[in-house]
Amino acid sequence: MTGILIYSLRKEEGFIEVMRYDIERIKRDADCRIVAASIGMKVNGQFCECVSGIHSETQINHCSLTKEYYHCFSCGDAGDVVTMVRKYYENILASPISIAESCKIIGDVLGGHEYYMIEEEDSRKQVEEPPFLRTELELLGFVQPNYREDILPIKMEQIYSRSKEFYYQLIREKALSEAKRIRILYQILGDSRTPVKDALVDRYKKVKEIYLRACDRSKEEAQREQG
Repeated sequence: MTGILIYSLRKEEGFIEVMRYDIERIKRDADCRIVAASIGMKVNGQFCECVSGIHSETQINHCSLTKEYYHCFSCGDAGDVVTMVRKYYENILASPISIAESCKIIGDVLGGHEYYMIEEEDSRKQVEEPPFLRTELELLGFVQPNYREDILPIKMEQIYSRSKEFYYQLIREKALSEAKRIRILYQILGDSRTPVKDALVDRYKKVKEIYLRACDRSKEEAQREQG
């Protein structure tokens, strides 16, 4: 089987369902002109509005369309059909969407995203809930607040389901790094007490608690494997 397989995760009642799309097949079958018109873009033959929304021009003759690509002559933005769909929806929704979501949208335009999915026997497996909350992961910088994508190329719950040892190692290393950063900032602010320094102290306590909990969980996991 050829092509890059893009994963999309949907969490339901303690399960993680893995959906994989053959992105190369989607690109081969899709026509940028048809997809653009189908998702609501302003299209006039071989031209359309710019998908990026980074300039104010509204004339639809500034961005050309071919079967495989789009190209805006005003801002230079260009890409394939997957990039076009991602940027268009990010522009109108003011929020990023994933490659997998783009593949699903394009697949539906082509007649059904199910035809472009790759199924596995173990694509639906029960997983444990990771022991650290999203707010705690945000504190350590693994994910961004109010953002739909994790900073890491693989989600933390995926790491936890594959290797708890590595999951706790990542938590410990990030906690130590964040604690060091907080101490440096605290020293830079000098001796006087300020609300900022108080906030740093509270943050340091939370990071320390996360680090100690990760150490304890790691030891428990090691003992469980040995036993």
